[in-house]
Amino acid sequence: GGTDDVPDNGEPPETGTTENGVSDPEETSEDVLSLEELHYCELNSVGNIDCHGNNEQGQTDQPSGVFSDVTDGWKHSCALNDDNKVTCWGNNDHNQIDPPDPEQTFRTVSAGAYHSCALNDDNRVTCWGDNRYGQIDPPDVLFKTLSAGGYRSCGQRIDNGENVCWGYTGPGYDKIRKIVAGSWHYCLLKTDNSVTCQGDDKYGQTEVPERSFRDISANTFVTCGIDFNDEIFCWGYDLYKQTKIPGFQGSFIDVTVGSRHVCGLRVS
Repeated sequence: GGTDDVPDNGEPPETGTTENGVSDPEETSEDVLSLEELHYCELNSVGNIDCHGNNEQGQTDQPSGVFSDVTDGWKHSCALNDDNKVTCWGNNDHNQIDPPDPEQTFRTVSAGAYHSCALNDDNRVTCWGDNRYGQIDPPDVLFKTLSAGGYRSCGQRIDNGENVCWGYTGPGYDKIRKIVAGSWHYCLLKTDNSVTCQGDDKYGQTEVPERSFRDISANTFVTCGIDFNDEIFCWGYDLYKQTKIPGFQGSFIDVTVGSRHVCGLRVS
């Protein structure tokens, strides 16, 4: 899943207005990326959730049970349980942890700053939470992928492969689709499908392969991405062979990085 998306320099967006006339997000400390303020959650080998980091709003008080997907927002997280229903926890100032229909099933879920979105079984997007910038009002089209981040959401259309975004469109944000964070680094997936990483590089976790990506995932000291040939590429710490892809290249539709492992979902 994605956390806050921020401009390239890591600073909050410049003041202005969105296309729906709402003022830009205020330049508070919550709009500036701080690794010390981040949290992250991961699935272990049996599908349980382990969360680490800042717990100011209960964002690391993970639920019990078996899950297939987990995503981190600014101060909340969401996950898909083994029945493909969404469970969220953490900050709820904008109802971002309350899906409109708790019984609805989804294929994937993604958490933004103060909103959440999920891709349902019909390939349509449902979002809930903060809507000051239209970030929970997706276009009525079918989507292949989904990423919520900061004050906007993005997805890849099925019909023409176009990446479209909705929500905040101010300076800097028009270039960022998704941000993922490890323990001491973070990476940005841009709207031109390039990836840049910043922070600690002790294990090469900011040294991105030169190619275009449609999605990325990160954890601890590793980042992985899927390119438009459905191939996975990983970089960073490799003690447990996390960056070694065991075949099946060209058939992956999703990737998730754990603390000591990487998992890819592929078309059977």
